[in-house]
Amino acid sequence: MKFRNYKQLLTELNKTKQVILTVSLWTHSSKRMVFNVPFEQVKNCLDRDMIFECSDKVLKFTSIDGKEFKSRLNRLRISKIDSVEVVERRPMSFGEIEELVKSIRNDVKQDAYNPEEILLLCDKVSEVLEENLTLWCQNGGLQKALKIAQI
Repeated sequence: MKFRNYKQLLTELNKTKQVILTVSLWTHSSKRMVFNVPFEQVKNCLDRDMIFECSDKVLKFTSIDGKEFKSRLNRLRISKIDSVEVVERRPMSFGEIEELVKSIRNDVKQDAYNPEEILLLCDKVSEVLEENLTLWCQNGGLQKALKIAQI
C-alpha cells in the first residue's frame, strides 16, 4: 500500500485497528495538558501532515481516561502530537454505546453542531454500531448484537 501523507496512513489503519494519539496542548491561559485521544475524534482538525489547523474550528474530544477538552483551534498556543499508538480494536460495551448516543443527543439539543455535522455524527454512530455488531457476532456475543440492533 502507498500513502500520500500521514493522515491518510492513520485513516487507513484506523479502519481495522484503534489509533490512539498522545496529544500535548497549551492554551494562552494554561500549562501543558497531555491527552490520549482516539484518532477519529480529532482527525477533522488535523491537516494531512498531522498538524492541528489554526482556524475557527472547535477542537472537542474526550480522552481515553475520560478528560474532556474543548477549545477553538485559533486559541491554542502550541499543539503537537507526541506519539501514535496502534492497538487491536475492542468492541464497545452496550453501556458505552448508550453513553455515546446520549452525549450526541445532548450536544444536538444544545445546538453544538450544524446540520452537516449532525449528518456526519449519524454516519459515525451507524459505523460504530455496524462495527460492534460484527465484532460481537465474531466473538459469540449474539445476544448483545441482537440487543443493539433493537436501538
